[in-house]
Amino acid sequence: MDDYISFKPHFRVLELLGGTGNGKTEVGTVPADQKARKILIEGVGSTNSTLTERLMVFTTEYSDKIVVAVKHDENAFSRNLFTEIISKAIAKVVKDLGKVVDTIVGKDEEILEEALKEQLSKRNNVKAILSLLTEEQKYAFVNDIVDLYHRYDLHQYNYNIYNTVKNEMAEVEVKENSKKFMSAIQQEVERTMDLQSDSFKQDLWNIWESLNGDLGKVFFAHFDEQKISSDGYYYKEIMLDAPDTDFINAMFTANNMQAGQRLSLEVLCSEIVIYVPMNKVFSKLIEDNPLTSKVFRDSNNNIVFATLDTRGLYHSDNTDDENVDYCSELLYKGDVDAIAMVVPLEGDTNEKKIGELYRDALKNFNKQIPVFMIHNKLDLFVASLQKMDFDDPLSVDAFDEKEFTETDLCESIADRMMELNEDLKAAQVKAKKRMPIKSLACYLKRDASFPAAFVKKYNVLETYRIILEDMAKSLEESAYKIKFEPKEGEIPTPVVDRKRLAELIHVHVTDNSTDKKVFTPGMSDIALSLGKTPHGNAYNALRRRLKNGDGYTSNIDEAYFYNCKSFSVNFTANLRNFASPEFIHSVVFQALRIEGAKRTQEADEKYMKTVETYVNPKELVSLLLFYKAIQDAEKEAFSFKSKFQNFLQNSMLYFNLTKIDEETYAAAVEQIILEAAQKALDLNVTFR
Repeated sequence: MDDYISFKPHFRVLELLGGTGNGKTEVGTVPADQKARKILIEGVGSTNSTLTERLMVFTTEYSDKIVVAVKHDENAFSRNLFTEIISKAIAKVVKDLGKVVDTIVGKDEEILEEALKEQLSKRNNVKAILSLLTEEQKYAFVNDIVDLYHRYDLHQYNYNIYNTVKNEMAEVEVKENSKKFMSAIQQEVERTMDLQSDSFKQDLWNIWESLNGDLGKVFFAHFDEQKISSDGYYYKEIMLDAPDTDFINAMFTANNMQAGQRLSLEVLCSEIVIYVPMNKVFSKLIEDNPLTSKVFRDSNNNIVFATLDTRGLYHSDNTDDENVDYCSELLYKGDVDAIAMVVPLEGDTNEKKIGELYRDALKNFNKQIPVFMIHNKLDLFVASLQKMDFDDPLSVDAFDEKEFTETDLCESIADRMMELNEDLKAAQVKAKKRMPIKSLACYLKRDASFPAAFVKKYNVLETYRIILEDMAKSLEESAYKIKFEPKEGEIPTPVVDRKRLAELIHVHVTDNSTDKKVFTPGMSDIALSLGKTPHGNAYNALRRRLKNGDGYTSNIDEAYFYNCKSFSVNFTANLRNFASPEFIHSVVFQALRIEGAKRTQEADEKYMKTVETYVNPKELVSLLLFYKAIQDAEKEAFSFKSKFQNFLQNSMLYFNLTKIDEETYAAAVEQIILEAAQKALDLNVTFR
């Protein structure tokens, strides 16, 4: 472990967005050494290849190995998914048997068993996580749930639930197989589960924990429990000359469940960082330009650049609304330095939809970072031009291959790019504050017919050259280096004085202006949602937004959805105000110090100022509202109403002046300060 003190990545990052199967991973792995790239693209498929986003860090530090560093997700099978599977299966029993008071003994358990097995055999990737279990483990899970159902006499509620829903809905809606009727029954099942005894809940959560324990065994069959970095990443080395094929097959699969492939280990990870040797052609490209050579370096002077490969849009399980939400999430992600949307020139059925999606998401986008459109699959586009003139399927005559001149080809490509970017241009005009979006066409495979000038112009290296130069220009101001001298045998480490931090937190909490900007408006916003039942999709969207430190507004058709209301969670913005510039300044300059390094007073001051700029208030929101308030809320609840209402109650601990939880505030502020301090060390300090 001594080689790997920390794996927390602080690098310059290009984020890749695109529809499922559009070629993000192929584009994102271009900077890799050839042997390494072969391994990385094992997992490329035409379907839902990437399920957990991965950060690929290309570096000149390594030449002979890839290092895969991951955080293990102990609750990879989430509480929400677990309760959803169970409530769906019980709702099926209610729908089939709830019309009459008495049914044949054992019939309900039979239906429940079947319904659970059906849920477990789903091949869509979200629920498919359970496909990593053995048949015995799945069988044990089904048996445990049926046994629980029997032990607590849950069948006694069927008649009541069925008729409650039936009486709440208009006659026309109570169709046996209507989706709406089924979802309303599921809602009532969840509400009934909320009312069960503590011992029932305990027994149910034990089954859930046991499931995740079984999934944990799958994870540790491939990762060594001893090989963990000081910052909590399990790591595995893949030697390029003797790769561990078992591990590669488990980690890098295309996740095509429909075709009988196994699911990748990535679904058991909450974070994936892959350190990859950089291709020499790529490192030379960076080195040859003085600006890129200055920007893309780490504190030990290695050339480093990272791409973030995200889960594809239009994933098989996502509704249109979820896609819109997810696209905005990706665009507003915190720590990326540029965004590239991959939109192939050829071959995408979702192209129109995706174009509209980008247009809508970019309408209000005003982050000052470079944005690109990468039009890949140029080779397929050129091949399709050759076929265009041949429109008689019954002809058997030989035909002359159409010769395209270079000018013809370039014109056709320019026209196609214009067509694909039509939607974006409209968004662009409206968002004048933002940097213009650059469109770049390229190929990753080429044809013998490509003219030489064409090869040069549309080579993917040329695409990356433009991207890297634009990124370097936008990052130039923050690419300065501050000199620190590490003490003999020590590693420079940021430390926060907790006693001083607790004092500063107390002063800040009791300050009138904090009350005005944070607590009073936050409490007023919470009050607007008290007592409401959210729609399940809206609750899940809120959950995803909170993870990034954002709020969420749900706007549903209340007349249509059973017992659900729209809601708006804006108190996230009030919580961000807690990390005000003045408060952050006082914490950085009074409670933060660096151990293990000598430096001048001037260097120290410059470093502290840099740390201030890297502190991200959204991280504070994420730590308090996602990792604490909402996750704690879900430990006690089944229905979306109970989860949401528990979340609001938990959130009040950060806004209600009579109950403010100063200790939790202090722990979260310490974490975001240390994160910013480490980032400043990695990006802006050079060790002599």
